[in-house]
Amino acid sequence: MSLPSCCRGDPLCYGKTSAGGDVSFRSHFCWLLGLVPIEQVFLGLADSTVVLFGGMFIVGAAMFYTGLAQDIGGQIVKLLVRGN
Repeated sequence: MSLPSCCRGDPLCYGKTSAGGDVSFRSHFCWLLGLVPIEQVFLGLADSTVVLFGGMFIVGAAMFYTGLAQDIGGQIVKLLVRGN
């Protein structure tokens, strides 16, 4: 299964929209329907845990993109194989 052309290079893309765009759309839609007050639409995104996870996703993606994760994994496997 191949990704649509709009998703190539975007790891958070599914279908014709990205996950970030979809979340933003749904949040605004809930506000427009009057389900959530405007002050609370993106209030959860300011939580320190959300910011921490966002940073971890960025650093993790950079490690996979640059090959650093592969190198670290190789070193761990060598260390464990030598220990047997």
